[in-house]
Amino acid sequence: MPKNHFITNKNMEKGFKQDNSAAEEIGRKLKMLRVERGMLSKDVCDKAGIKQPTLTAIEGGRYNTGIRQITDVAKALNAHIEIVKD
Repeated sequence: MPKNHFITNKNMEKGFKQDNSAAEEIGRKLKMLRVERGMLSKDVCDKAGIKQPTLTAIEGGRYNTGIRQITDVAKALNAHIEIVKD
């Protein structure tokens, strides 16, 4: 079983709509985990209950989604989300 990873973003509490760099960082980390685990986007989407264009947009930092959807994707990747305040 793959090692658990933590997805951390110190600016997450500001909200993705206000700080797109948070969405970009989280998207990069999610994609990195997916690739490391050799998972297809379709597999992650099926486990997370989202559509492929949505995952593509999240991974590219172009979709300002909520924590629930990010958590679903993280669970599909066997990862955890950790929010750290400055």
